Amino acid sequence: GFTAAEFKEAGFYAADLKYVGFTAAELKEAGFNAPQLKKAGFTAAELKEAGLDARELTQSGFTAAELQEVGFTFTELDDSGYTARELRALGLLEN
Repeated sequence: GFTAAEFKEAGFYAADLKYVGFTAAELKEAGFNAPQLKKAGFTAAELKEAGLDARELTQSGFTAAELQEVGFTFTELDDSGYTARELRALGLLEN
């Protein structure tokens, strides 16, 4: 069979490869980035499990609440560029 990287090189999209059973980790290894994986339908939890960090998920459009829900810490969210207001809304900062 072909690898995810070979399919990517042939012009297949991450969503195509997810549909046929490739994991987020396999697609990340093949060179797909976080926005492409999110667009393909992978969840924040799947992308975190695949080794993507909070900053990558933030830049892909996941919310602070979504990242907190899958276990990213205050420090990881703060380092990812969320504002004090966003973190306070999650109960991560005192008023």
